[in-house]
Amino acid sequence: MRWFLVIASLCAAVPGRAQPRYGGALGGRASNLVGDVASDTTLSVALEGIIELPLTESWSVAAQPNIGSTGSGEYDLLYAALPIVARVRYPIGPVWRASLSFGLSANVLVKAERTDDDGRENIRDQLRWWDLGFVVGAGVERGKLFAELRYARGLVTIADEGDVFTTEVGLWIGLVQ
Repeated sequence: MRWFLVIASLCAAVPGRAQPRYGGALGGRASNLVGDVASDTTLSVALEGIIELPLTESWSVAAQPNIGSTGSGEYDLLYAALPIVARVRYPIGPVWRASLSFGLSANVLVKAERTDDDGRENIRDQLRWWDLGFVVGAGVERGKLFAELRYARGLVTIADEGDVFTTEVGLWIGLVQ
């Protein structure tokens, strides 16, 4: 939350033509863990805030803080994430625009549990408290409404031992003012 306020303050201080846009989105995500862990895909819902700073008519930079479950099957991980993405938009008609986005995401582990035959076990001490990943997406916009399909993958192993990475594919639908 602290990063969200810092970025919002910086965007609000930008003078002139580059007025920031604010908004929010709801996302449905399919996530799993890859690497040294065999896992099933987990479906979850996440909420996202958006602070976007237009650089030109086509290009912008956006901070998109969100929180949501990641993990798979027996692993339940909750991350607070701060993706920072560059976005380029192209008109595809009189009112529609297509967009492509790419960037990095810094994530902080909030909760980590494993469920097996013996019940739920806190495994937070077996994982890194942070994760860094890349994000790519493609979407469409009409006025203030948008939809975006996004892929994210961890670049750093999250396990203290072994190679375990987070991956997710999500569909985000939101509104930006």
